[in-house]
Amino acid sequence: MICSVTLLNSCKPTNEPEQEQKQEERKDTFPVNPPITEDTTLFACDPLCTPNPTKEAQNVYNFLRKCYKRKIISGAMACVSWNTNEAEWVNYHTGHYPALTCFDLIQATMTDDWAKKQYASYEVYEQWWQNNGLVAGMWHQMVPKTQATSTASNNSTYKPNETSFVPANALKEGTWENKIFTQDLATAAQFLKGFKDRNIPVIWRPFHEASGQWFWWGKGGDAATEVALWKYMWHYFVETCGLNNLIWVWTTQGSDQKWYPGDKYVDIIGRDIYNKTAPSFYNCFGYDEYNYPNKMITLSEFGNASNIKDIWEMGATWSWFMPWYDSNRTKSANPNSVKFTDTSTPHQHATIEWWQEAWKNDYVLDRAHMPNLK
Repeated sequence: MICSVTLLNSCKPTNEPEQEQKQEERKDTFPVNPPITEDTTLFACDPLCTPNPTKEAQNVYNFLRKCYKRKIISGAMACVSWNTNEAEWVNYHTGHYPALTCFDLIQATMTDDWAKKQYASYEVYEQWWQNNGLVAGMWHQMVPKTQATSTASNNSTYKPNETSFVPANALKEGTWENKIFTQDLATAAQFLKGFKDRNIPVIWRPFHEASGQWFWWGKGGDAATEVALWKYMWHYFVETCGLNNLIWVWTTQGSDQKWYPGDKYVDIIGRDIYNKTAPSFYNCFGYDEYNYPNKMITLSEFGNASNIKDIWEMGATWSWFMPWYDSNRTKSANPNSVKFTDTSTPHQHATIEWWQEAWKNDYVLDRAHMPNLK
């Protein structure tokens, strides 16, 4: 599934599963602490990296710490950006809403009128938060394919081989890349401020899978530039724009510690895994837990995986899980849509049967069992 530049109605899984499949299964094992079943103290980890976080952001972070290794929070990815269509699909077929939904700012900085209109309303996320659902956000940050003064849908991409945009120039004043990068960051900050103004905390995951090098921010394997971009965004969002409602998630691909921005700028470590069985999930979790002992570890994306019971009981006790969306199935959440109601063809990343099996486990939290974190 390749994103349509004009309509962007679909987006392929962002960890490039074709490449993932070529990697060998890890043979090594790591010391993974067993799930905690009775102790209700908060997981010992770093405090939020944002100084003076909002009450709601702190409440969410404390809740994540309380659940970690005891419960796993269910999640669903928006299709494509500003909706809860996947969550509606899960509920329609299983009677349960996932506890977390994640949106994408992929179109948010485009100058097209249709893009501006799409991001004008916060109603869907206000309602989700009022129903005790957690809100997460990520950003397939688009840049012009060729030199330009703004980001428009007819000349934009996130793929490094489709753009002349030089990531290192994004932080060099006087370059066209710097103009694009800074003005788009300002637009994104304004969108995120809309959540702060509504007292909604956002679990924020930018520059994901950088070391995979299939996005422009990882172009050429330039780890130092990705770290600099992350820190620039953090300082701009937190210190300049006052966005103290964000919980920052950095996504590892494994063996990429040089890409890590540092504990001061990260709250949670994410991992994206596709087309793997439970042992691979366990090894990835153990590897990340070993290398980032002061952080919670989460399954920030996945697709076509073992049942969550097999993954969890093997010892991969992620903070939350989030299957990627099936774009053809959930372009809309209209129950009159044949594709939305179809049960004859399986969901591309997490089938109805997968979800039904997940809900059988009392450690899997749906939205109905979420507390009020306001």
